[in-house]
Amino acid sequence: VSGAPRFDHDPLTGESLGLLVEEARTNDIASSEVLSSFSAPGATIGSNELVSPDGLVTADKLKEDSSNGYHRVDFIASTGAHTISFFAKSGERNIVYSYLLPSPEQQYAFFDLNSGTVLSTSGVTNAYMEEYPNGWYRCVIVRAGTGFSNGRIGMTTTDGVFQYSGTTGEGLYLWGIQQEDGATFPSSYIPTAGTSLTRAADV
Repeated sequence: VSGAPRFDHDPLTGESLGLLVEEARTNDIASSEVLSSFSAPGATIGSNELVSPDGLVTADKLKEDSSNGYHRVDFIASTGAHTISFFAKSGERNIVYSYLLPSPEQQYAFFDLNSGTVLSTSGVTNAYMEEYPNGWYRCVIVRAGTGFSNGRIGMTTTDGVFQYSGTTGEGLYLWGIQQEDGATFPSSYIPTAGTSLTRAADV
């Protein structure tokens, strides 16, 4: 509700963390919960297959095909520093990565959705995971730079490996993709449905 105070809570325990006060932020992803709106090389999208962190059945499954290559979704381009965050849960695959073009070998992070650990990173300012109930994690990657960048989120079988031979239908679950330009850390999730959205500053 516009003008109402917001309160923060521990995502696992529900413990109150007090009043939530954030600066204005924009999620540049136009459809943050609809993976079918993105290009998906080496993959297909299963829509609304699982209960998402908000309690609704809106989480999509990223399903690999049988090709030997990338199995991922591609989203919008950006320039300069920005923060990408997304919610992920393991399926048949438990390693998810985010990498940023034009230098994927230099700007990436791999996340283990079973252990809740960041496996490896390169060329990014920060990468970490926040645990949520029911096996979900919010994965965060922060990029510092001035050049052009395209975002990618994909799955794999091994840390550090971007391409592999897939098994049709196997994959993992994604929800709530967020890109915040100029940000050095993620803000609370801003859902979008067809266009980017700005949340006003809390005052």
